Amino acid sequence: MDGIAGPRFDSEHLHLVQTHYKHMQALPLPELTKRDIKRFWSHVAKGNVDDCWEWSGKSGHYGRFKVNTPEGKRLVQANRISIFLATGVDDPSRDACHTCDNPPCCNPNHLWLGSRSENSQDAFDKGRMPIPVVRAKGEQNGFAKLTEKDVKAIRKVLEKSNCITQLSREYGVSVRAISLIRDGETWRHV
Repeated sequence: MDGIAGPRFDSEHLHLVQTHYKHMQALPLPELTKRDIKRFWSHVAKGNVDDCWEWSGKSGHYGRFKVNTPEGKRLVQANRISIFLATGVDDPSRDACHTCDNPPCCNPNHLWLGSRSENSQDAFDKGRMPIPVVRAKGEQNGFAKLTEKDVKAIRKVLEKSNCITQLSREYGVSVRAISLIRDGETWRHV
């Protein structure tokens, strides 16, 4: 996806997206019988090759298809089955991504396999994902009570002693604020 203009996820926001979707790790598709395949396509409203083929079966945001497995019944994303039936590729580490941006679409011509980060970046680039909130750092943040000079001075004092309470009073901030500076959780850029 190199060469696409526009903002990119920085590593911090990419980590947030990956953490958010971690619970959605896919399993390999169960073995599909001819009956399963016929039943699957009976829930897809096929149209022209360029049209979206909407899922009409059990839905969730993307459409779900129930498959019987030796372990019991399992719901699988309909678009994953569609792309598998068209390409023969089942890669649980990849997402079934939409070029049409229509989640219930099962037209294999509208689907492509991409990594979770490629799928998230595609959604972000197309305006389908909220722009991550990027807080201004340090003095640029309108709520900052300290300056970079203050933080450097605080760190210098903390090298010699652990007088957090005294520093918090002196600089008019909470004990927690001083602890976060000491532990490198805030003002890391200084």
